[in-house]
Amino acid sequence: MPGKKDAPGPGNVPPDSRPFVGRRDELVWLGEELVSGGRLLTLVGVGGVGKTRLALRAAGAAREVHPDGVWLVELSALRAGGQVPLAVMETLRLVDQSTGSAIEALSVWARDKRLLLVLDSCEHLLADCVTLVADLLTAVPGLRVLATSRERLGMPVERVLAVDPLPVGDPGDPGNPEGRPHADLQDAPRLLGHPSDATASTSTSTPSRTGRATTVVRAGSGVQPAKNSR
Repeated sequence: MPGKKDAPGPGNVPPDSRPFVGRRDELVWLGEELVSGGRLLTLVGVGGVGKTRLALRAAGAAREVHPDGVWLVELSALRAGGQVPLAVMETLRLVDQSTGSAIEALSVWARDKRLLLVLDSCEHLLADCVTLVADLLTAVPGLRVLATSRERLGMPVERVLAVDPLPVGDPGDPGNPEGRPHADLQDAPRLLGHPSDATASTSTSTPSRTGRATTVVRAGSGVQPAKNSR
């Protein structure tokens, strides 16, 4: 059985009171899914598009339905295989005192808990993440996982939300034929002009350039919005 370094609190995701411009439809969809939807949700998009902050905002709003905590596990600094379960244990402030694997220890500790794990930056450790998630979802009925990645995990239970760059009112945008959320077209100009946003003073995006970039991401990344099926 794993022992505790400190009694785990309600998680390690701090409240975010900064203005959050855009992604309103995405947040609504994620909010519904994190309450009563799928157990594995993956936000997929290119680097720097805002996946992590979107995930944290949605996860923070779902604290009440995860009484054993909302926990952010940052994976970007990991390089060697096999480190993902250990990173989760460290995040949960657990020490493995068993003779089994770290995944087995996590399964025993969490099996009667209701918690949300946010696995951030999975793309370079996909195989390890898939193994961990598959085992934990089987062993822990009250677990839900929200992942961010440049690639989907490719698991049957996975529900994928494509996170595109915020559009800037491109009139040629064909929209979303599959019904997944898109950011409000009026939010991108507000984001670019918001004084609290780090990109406000350096962005040179124009509607035409942003429209082309969005088209390239959708056509070239292989990422499609998830179909709303159970």
